[in-house]
Amino acid sequence: MGLSLAWIAVKGVTPEAVMEALGLEPGDGGRRKQAQVGALPGGWTLYVDPDFERGFGQPLDRLAALGAATVAARQEDHVVYAEARGYEAGREVWRVVRDSEQEPYMHVAVTGEPPPQFEAIRAKAFAEQEAEGGEEAGVDLIYEIPLELARSLCGFKADEEWPDLTPVGAAGAAKGGGFFARLFGKR
Repeated sequence: MGLSLAWIAVKGVTPEAVMEALGLEPGDGGRRKQAQVGALPGGWTLYVDPDFERGFGQPLDRLAALGAATVAARQEDHVVYAEARGYEAGREVWRVVRDSEQEPYMHVAVTGEPPPQFEAIRAKAFAEQEAEGGEEAGVDLIYEIPLELARSLCGFKADEEWPDLTPVGAAGAAKGGGFFARLFGKR
C-alpha cells in the first residue's frame, strides 16, 4: 500500500481563511479519510485531500487565488507519480513532476523556474539512485524529488509525521448532519 493524496500549503493565511475559501467546516471524520486543515510551522496552513485528483482541482485554484505563496504536491505511490507546484500572486511559477510511467529513467519534468534548492535536491537524488544500483535498483528515488522540494519550502512531507489537523467537510454537513441526525438531535 502507499499514499495517494494531494496537499496544498499556503503561507500567511489562517486555517479558518483556508476553510472559508474552500467552503469547508470542521467535520467528524477520521484522520486521512477526509480532507483536513491545520497549521504548519513558519506561518503556513496545510490542506490535505485524500483524493489525488480532487485536491488539485478547485481547492488548488481557490487557495492559489488567495495571492499568498502557495506550494502544492500530490503523490500516487503505487504508480510512482509525484508532482510539486509553486504559486506566487495566484500564478503558477514552477512545476516539477516525476511520472515513472511516462518519463525516462532518471528524469523529472520541470516547468518554469523552481526554487534554488531544486538543483541540490535533484543532484542528491540522482547520486543516491546510482549508489543503489541505478536503473536496476528496484527503487525509484527520483520520485522523491518533487516531494522533497515541496518539503524544503513549507516543511511538510506526507510520509512523515503530520501536524495536528482538523477533518473538514462541506459547509453545513458537519454542523447539522443529515436529516435524521437533525431530527433526533444527534450531532
